[in-house]
Amino acid sequence: MTYTDDLYNQNRTYESLSQEFKELYPMARRAFDLIPMMYDRLTLIDKMSHSDTITKIYQDHTDLEGFSRRNIYRFLPLGNPNVPRRVVPRRHKSNSIKYVLQSSQDNLSADTNYLQEGSSSYEELKQKNYELELALEESTKPVSAAKFTPFIKKYQVPKDKHDELSEAIKKSINFLILEFDNRDNLISAIADT
Repeated sequence: MTYTDDLYNQNRTYESLSQEFKELYPMARRAFDLIPMMYDRLTLIDKMSHSDTITKIYQDHTDLEGFSRRNIYRFLPLGNPNVPRRVVPRRHKSNSIKYVLQSSQDNLSADTNYLQEGSSSYEELKQKNYELELALEESTKPVSAAKFTPFIKKYQVPKDKHDELSEAIKKSINFLILEFDNRDNLISAIADT
């Protein structure tokens, strides 16, 4: 954009800018709807690999100003088995959760364009997206220390078994075998020898 273009845009009214946007937006939206269709065609029908497909789409459209590989990745179809699934690492800041959720909603909205709203496939996809959002939120919550403490079980050794336990300890070389009843009371202590 040049200085004269900038001056021209400053003199335009909001209404004229809005009108131009309304005229151009459907064409721009349709252009991005074509990306998953091109990807599906090349991977599912023409049997190209994921990386070859991305390279082909990118190289065939490098002459378009502002077009990048990111445009392709943003609109990859969810239902295509050739799309590698990204593992998103856990983030410590809550605003990153919103970013991940928003990008998954963007991908969902791009992929649901060829599903009829209200159809069973659409509703299933919508439900899966909702479940994934809940799982993501749940997985990024802080975990209490109680979940990481070792489980400790206490056993009772009656006083009349102390001598038997001491004798088994003296005789043992590597280990003891301790037998307990269903109330966790010591029944017998046996040395390994």
